[in-house]
Amino acid sequence: MRIRTIKPEFFLHEELFNSEKETKLPLRVAFAGLWCAADREGRFKWEPRRLGIQILPYDGADFSRVLDALTTRAFIVRYVCGTGVFGFIPSFPKHQIINNRERNSDLPDPSQCVQNEGIDAWGTRGARDDDAGKAEGKGKEQGRERNKEQG
Repeated sequence: MRIRTIKPEFFLHEELFNSEKETKLPLRVAFAGLWCAADREGRFKWEPRRLGIQILPYDGADFSRVLDALTTRAFIVRYVCGTGVFGFIPSFPKHQIINNRERNSDLPDPSQCVQNEGIDAWGTRGARDDDAGKAEGKGKEQGRERNKEQG
């Protein structure tokens, strides 16, 4: 983890706030925490368990869901190079001033890799409505009647 800065405008980021409320996940703290996990180019290893322990050690949040939520909302990019999976924060260079003593990135450049490979956003969606589809005659009752006729 590295020392990073947060500009006061971060706390007014309405899109990030709305995303957090929509997903009910701690996206604001996680996003700022990813800055500390990222190298000088805004790149990090896509290791949800390790990142979750480093960034949200007491929350018990499923950090893979946090990463997917940030990805589907374009705050971060997931990419695959060879057998490795990595993340990239596109806005990172715009908001961070990097200490010249920080070593160069040893992670692959996302522009040379496959981006958003294998993202499954199901974990960021809300729970399914149990009553969905009943108005069209597709509910549980119709299924029970069909089972009685067949059995």
